[in-house]
Amino acid sequence: MTNREELFMTAYMDVVEKFMQLNRRAVTTQFQDYKHAEVETVALVGQLDQPNVTELAEATGMTRGGVTKLMNKLVEKDLVVAFQKPANKKERYFRLTESGEELNRRHEAMHNDIYARDEAIFATLSDAELNQMLAFAQTLIDHFDDRLQQDKD
Repeated sequence: MTNREELFMTAYMDVVEKFMQLNRRAVTTQFQDYKHAEVETVALVGQLDQPNVTELAEATGMTRGGVTKLMNKLVEKDLVVAFQKPANKKERYFRLTESGEELNRRHEAMHNDIYARDEAIFATLSDAELNQMLAFAQTLIDHFDDRLQQDKD
């Protein structure tokens, strides 16, 4: 790796870390009664159509056991409800409760606030610059996905 590439990777990691710090602050302030994983999982259940433990584990990268524990906590907190389908009594599926829907709306609003906070910086970029950055980000994502897949094999 060249010095310029190292400088880029260091700067990129710094950008990601600062972005996460700002967002953690927003999550901590707005969702004091919940852990980050709880809020994100509620959002995921809201996005998916009646997910089960296996589907949630694949989407989050957590183990099925970890998802089961987390989902049990979310059921206890009345954010999700577990149910079984008549055709499949083995699997538990999940959907948001009214409280879960409200938490999900608050989560979406927080994301909208984050986008609004950062909108001005993106307005300084031309379409060509942004497209180039997006293409490079996708190249990195593909590279990292390939490496992660190699590590699994």
